[in-house]
Amino acid sequence: MDNIIICVFPVGIVETNCYIVYDKAAGNGKCVIIDPGDEAQKICEKFETEGLQPEAVLLTHGHFDHIWAVAGLKEKYPDIKIYASKDEEELLRDPELNASALIRHPMTVEADVLLDDGEVFETAGLSFKNIATPGHTVGSTSFLLENAQKLFCGDTLFENGVGRTDLPTGDRDVLKKSIEKLVKLPDETVCLPGHGRPTTIGREKDIVQYI
Repeated sequence: MDNIIICVFPVGIVETNCYIVYDKAAGNGKCVIIDPGDEAQKICEKFETEGLQPEAVLLTHGHFDHIWAVAGLKEKYPDIKIYASKDEEELLRDPELNASALIRHPMTVEADVLLDDGEVFETAGLSFKNIATPGHTVGSTSFLLENAQKLFCGDTLFENGVGRTDLPTGDRDVLKKSIEKLVKLPDETVCLPGHGRPTTIGREKDIVQYI
């Protein structure tokens, strides 16, 4: 769908991929932000430059490097809704679990909408399917942009790699099951990870055997 625009730019100390997604054809400027990991001002400047109105933040998981800018966005746009997996609620609320305490910058996030596995939802005129992909964290999830075959997979799946499991609530066996779940998607599905370059399901199918 050529009308769906996906802007990506790295933010923060570990260069987390922050995505802004909107339907250009709609003409209303409404957009979604996925994993605003830091630099809230930089993200807001992008809205102003492109004439966008943020409607929702989608969090693939609750680690500090994916949530740092949430508070700044909420302050400037108080009506914005925060979406996350219902299984990530505790981690979002606990600085020890979300690792923000480890870098001496403790923070919490309160999700407005807690999603079930397989739940389809619409925001900013875009339809997403929530696909639970735990393992990196207990509530890690991936967002499939329906009708566009784009998968925002956070730190679950990378180009030639998978997410680490040595932080709180991580589990390698659970992660393997999540990868096995994702590789059942069509080969042409484009995977947009939390760090690094995009890839496709087809390119990453064999990675399961190395987990």
